[in-house]
Amino acid sequence: MKTFEFGSVNLYLILFRNVKNTKILLDEILNNKGESACAIVRVKYICDPLQIAVAGGKTFMSKQNSRMVTKNVYTELLYNLSTTKNITKSLKTFGVDKDDTDMILAHFGDEVSLEKAASRIDGQQVEWTELAQIYNLEEISRCYNINKVEDSVTNLLDSVITRIATKSVD
Repeated sequence: MKTFEFGSVNLYLILFRNVKNTKILLDEILNNKGESACAIVRVKYICDPLQIAVAGGKTFMSKQNSRMVTKNVYTELLYNLSTTKNITKSLKTFGVDKDDTDMILAHFGDEVSLEKAASRIDGQQVEWTELAQIYNLEEISRCYNINKVEDSVTNLLDSVITRIATKSVD
């Protein structure tokens, strides 16, 4: 588990593998039936937990300033992970798909509400070192428009974070 603090609010991230109930979780999220609020992030586009933390920081600031683009902090988090301003495309790209078995649970709150959210996932909680076995470098580069020249002069995480941080700058 990774924890990032934004003032009085914590963002918790847990990496899961071999999840068996993804379709049920997705249905609950889409129908607002989930007992615990969270975002379930598609792993293949995430190269480091810091990537989600940066999007989480933007989400927290948007909520604090009443400037959210989406309806709740969890869709805002997925939206902020993306480089596009198209909400639907952002949610489809970074939200989990019904066939995914690897995912990241992202939760704003406390450890009690985190446990409630995590208990709904029928999968194995794993260490973050396993992330490198899951993500797809080519997909991340394509998703964030990182070309070979840029990749040769900076690392992938810096390029991704720069794209996330500067998304709202026109």
